[in-house]
Amino acid sequence: QGGTTREFNRRMQDAAKVGDLRLLERELAALEEAGLAPDVFTLNALLNCLSKTKSKGVEHASEAFEKMAARGVKPNTVTLNTLLKFFVPSGDLKGARACVERLKVQGVQLDVITSNTLLSICARAGDARGAQDTVREMESLGLEPSVA
Repeated sequence: QGGTTREFNRRMQDAAKVGDLRLLERELAALEEAGLAPDVFTLNALLNCLSKTKSKGVEHASEAFEKMAARGVKPNTVTLNTLLKFFVPSGDLKGARACVERLKVQGVQLDVITSNTLLSICARAGDARGAQDTVREMESLGLEPSVA
């Protein structure tokens, strides 16, 4: 199937919803073979799919992110929040904060999902001080964690 970047992205998003990395990678290859450039929606679908593939960790997500960045794809808030999902299982708050800072420098805005995900990472790590710091930081940005 051919189409526009948007049509390829829609198929990649469908593959990501069910965690079908092989299908997503086939669509990505077809997108490139069609001479079309990936965009932030392509990146987010890939990261979302990787987040649902239990064997893929933060290293795979970082590699995918770097490859897309090298192609000129600019991240957005969804990109950041999806990347943060990879830090939750390990409770790697230091890695998560480094990710946040790197994307903030690129102009990515934080939102309540960012806040909640950072708090989940703190909880996983048993880091009460990190959670307090996160709440203070988010409040300074005008964000309040939500109770879900």
